[in-house]
Amino acid sequence: MFFTPADVVYVATVYTLSLLGFSANCFLLFLIIYKSPKNLSPYRIFLADTTITNMLSDVVFATICPRVLSASGFRMVVIYLGPIQFLHPFYSYLLYSAMLHLTLNSYISWMISMIYRYLVLRFFNGRSVTVALMCIAGYMMPFSIMVATMYIKTSANVTEADVLTHHSIPNMTMYSLVVTCYMLQLPTLYILFCSVVLPIPIYVIMYICRWKTHSLLTNIQSLHTRQQVRELVQALTAQSLVPLFSIFPPATVYLLILFGLLDIHLLSYMIVPCLSIGPLLDPLITIYYVHPFRKYVENKSIISIQQM
Repeated sequence: MFFTPADVVYVATVYTLSLLGFSANCFLLFLIIYKSPKNLSPYRIFLADTTITNMLSDVVFATICPRVLSASGFRMVVIYLGPIQFLHPFYSYLLYSAMLHLTLNSYISWMISMIYRYLVLRFFNGRSVTVALMCIAGYMMPFSIMVATMYIKTSANVTEADVLTHHSIPNMTMYSLVVTCYMLQLPTLYILFCSVVLPIPIYVIMYICRWKTHSLLTNIQSLHTRQQVRELVQALTAQSLVPLFSIFPPATVYLLILFGLLDIHLLSYMIVPCLSIGPLLDPLITIYYVHPFRKYVENKSIISIQQM
């Protein structure tokens, strides 16, 4: 096992963000299961889907801690600094793809939540079965990333990786696990499309549905229902802002690094910490904007203060 001082800071940052995010999502999952009112029942399936995805993402982040580097000949070099380095190289790239697939699934879940909210207001009453089917349908695209991963050819030759990066990484050969991948393979290009290009139309669809849902609020007669829908839309809107600095910046850096357009090695430490911000902020936003959850936290806080 080998770490530079920068590696130590990077791994500590990833572990801190992942631990905080995992804890926050565990608490949110508790609220979803035990503190959700009946009128939130269909929608809490979306909340649980996103929350569980975030928890799994945090586990994967901490397990692999990857550094992504560009190499000559349209190749990507990934240095694995997490515990995955002690296992077979196949599992490292499998979990790397799992990281991308979980990030995409979380993003698609936000989009489907917004679509569902619009459809319920515009066309039909929501049912739990409908929500579950929408979640399953939305998962097909992220799942296809894992299928594509099975057909990717990689190399775990650290000496080859050192040559391909022109010996620009000090002590490259001392790392336990370094995986090289040719980027112009069809499965790799497909994963790249899903990870970098697909979030753009997803984001556009999300905001179109948000705008349409917000415009329908004036037609709701029940004040309570209107307030509940407004809170859910506000939560989804706030969540949709998170990718602007947790997904799009690392996706852009990822793309530039892979095609050799960006060769600043410190940026290889940027991708996972940025992705880790999403699973940390998402449960905090949900707890704040969903009234029953916020009220539970406020009541517990008041009781704790009174007992001090």
